[in-house]
Amino acid sequence: MIKALKSLTNGKSMGLDCILNEMLKYSQYVLISPMVKMFNFVLLSGKYPVQWSKGYIVPIYKTDNHLNPVNYRGYNY
Repeated sequence: MIKALKSLTNGKSMGLDCILNEMLKYSQYVLISPMVKMFNFVLLSGKYPVQWSKGYIVPIYKTDNHLNPVNYRGYNY
């Protein structure tokens, strides 16, 4: 988990949880134990916060006719 936290990219926008990558990276040694407990609970119980199943999908135009929905791809915001 430490390797994953260290590899997070700085300067990216936050998600719906309002947590920046920098917040996780620079507090990794304080958060590691609670995060391991939380993820183990989720994996063992199958229960997770409702917010984890929500997200924004923004349509990104590809090519051709802009009125045709097929010409857009989704981008998870």
